[in-house]
Amino acid sequence: MNKLKRIILLLSIISIIFTFKSNTQAQMPDCPPGVNWGLPKNAYMELEPFKYSGSVQYYERIVGGKVEITADWSTLWNNKKPISDETMKELFTIFLAQRYSDDPCQYLGQLTTVSIIDKTECYIPTKCRVKLDMGLESQCCDDPSINPPIYEFNGQWYLNYYKNQPCGFKCCEKIITLFCQSVGTNLSIKVVQNITNQDYPGSECSGTSPYIDCLTNEPIHCEGNCD
Repeated sequence: MNKLKRIILLLSIISIIFTFKSNTQAQMPDCPPGVNWGLPKNAYMELEPFKYSGSVQYYERIVGGKVEITADWSTLWNNKKPISDETMKELFTIFLAQRYSDDPCQYLGQLTTVSIIDKTECYIPTKCRVKLDMGLESQCCDDPSINPPIYEFNGQWYLNYYKNQPCGFKCCEKIITLFCQSVGTNLSIKVVQNITNQDYPGSECSGTSPYIDCLTNEPIHCEGNCD
């Protein structure tokens, strides 16, 4: 059973409690830039009866009928070790989507979608190019799986060493499609049907690049990945 299926199975047998407490000291989310999300809310998770397993602060809004949610993961509280913080984050992501997709599940067979918005770091893929004198000595490496390739450029041979430089962030969204499914008499749940990761519409890396490719003299662009 893969990781997503295990999470979905777990969600079908545990409960979550949502409370709506405002916090005027909270910092507004970065994504999308300039959006007023209003006051934050708190979600508390129970993985076993009468005991909080975790909590997180989040924001939600509806834009043109589209449900958008973003969580402040710096407020994530994980009281259920050895479950990792990353797994707890995934659980809360699914819980938040289920809670705000046509809650409660009213129509069997109905599909609903929720957009979970987050940000990802952008980077500049700089590299150091080492010029090789092929007439003196050839390279060798004990582990062929990490043996860096040699390549030719304008009649010279080079070896690359890479280092990513941070350069801001971009906004991503996780589109979660849920399916209203019957699980017994007068009981239905919202099951994750599909998850798609993509750039948030109009989002680009916020930073600029001061780096120039030392061979081509072309700018090295700041880039980010929402996959």
